Amino acid sequence: MSDKPNGRQTPVIKQIRDHLYLLSIALITLGVVLAVSLIAISINGVIERRNFERSLAMTPTTRIAAVTISTPEPSPTKLPSSTQTPMASPTPFNKSVKRMASPAITATAIPAPPTNTPTATPLPIRFMAHRIIAPTIKLNAPVVESQLKDGLWQVPKFAAGHLEGTAFPGEIGNIVLAGHVESISSGNVFERLDNLLVGNRITLLTDAGALEYEVQKKSVVRNNDLTVVAPTPKETLTLITCTGAWSPLTKDYDSRLIVVAERVSK
Repeated sequence: MSDKPNGRQTPVIKQIRDHLYLLSIALITLGVVLAVSLIAISINGVIERRNFERSLAMTPTTRIAAVTISTPEPSPTKLPSSTQTPMASPTPFNKSVKRMASPAITATAIPAPPTNTPTATPLPIRFMAHRIIAPTIKLNAPVVESQLKDGLWQVPKFAAGHLEGTAFPGEIGNIVLAGHVESISSGNVFERLDNLLVGNRITLLTDAGALEYEVQKKSVVRNNDLTVVAPTPKETLTLITCTGAWSPLTKDYDSRLIVVAERVSK
């Protein structure tokens, strides 16, 4: 009996080999394209980071006077997302003002205008944080303003963002900073945030000096839980980054990691 394959088997084997060859070529090509794309994204990320650091070095730190905004803007709909981008200037957290009804008055009750224009009361100065440091997780990053736009805070690239409308360092209230957890093009400033432990220290550098905070607790909340950014009765520092499951549909994580610290009195 001969071991030579019959005539009908040979073309089938050859066809399978041809298909496997084409498949291997396609996979190699796809791998090369993906590798080139990742390299290009990485290079672009490095360039963007250097441009950001250069622009940050050229921008002087600023002090912001407290002001009242009369025009209401949309309230936030959810916590900061990893998919958002930069930044801007602060305004008060609660922009909607409940107006009381004005009592009726008669013309004779209207006081005469003063002869001298009174001097305006100076507005308090609020010092912005310009850097956050947490030695235990090797965190040392710039802080810039994170603008609330269309109901969403815009998380800055390569920096922690101070959420518009939250408290400023050195004053009573909730100072809230958000940052990316992992992104080739936007950085990973809060990548190790989950490694912070209760009792660890966090420092905010401001024009008024270094302010120190001690971690009190960590938690995970849904991405629409706004209670974590609400005002607090004492000076509190809240750090936020993304965690949980990634949704390709919304291009966002479904949860947020929250680290809460309180000011250390000296």
